[in-house]
Amino acid sequence: ALPPLGAAGERSFYEAAHPLRHAALLCVRAQARRQRGVRASGGDPGEAYLCTGLDIVLSDESCVMCAMALVHGRIRRVLYRRRDARAGGLGSVEKVHALESTNHRFRVWRVAEDGD
Repeated sequence: ALPPLGAAGERSFYEAAHPLRHAALLCVRAQARRQRGVRASGGDPGEAYLCTGLDIVLSDESCVMCAMALVHGRIRRVLYRRRDARAGGLGSVEKVHALESTNHRFRVWRVAEDGD
């Protein structure tokens, strides 16, 4: 799985008012930093590219921008709870994860509760 938020020592990035503070982007960024750190210390990060083979669990559906970041990061699967009817990129507005024009696609599940 991707590193939990804050796992890569980026606390100031999370706390600052920043337009890119979306959970999916923060996780991809933390994974990139982790891989850079391993490479810098002479190790093998063990992954082919960023998030290849990794899953991400989110409370809210990713927006189109974050969904495309997950495509570029080569995420394997996404699970989320709440839809985003205004900007959802994983099915509510767009289906970025399933675009035929991209060279990577991933699976998406919405986790519903009773009454949904």
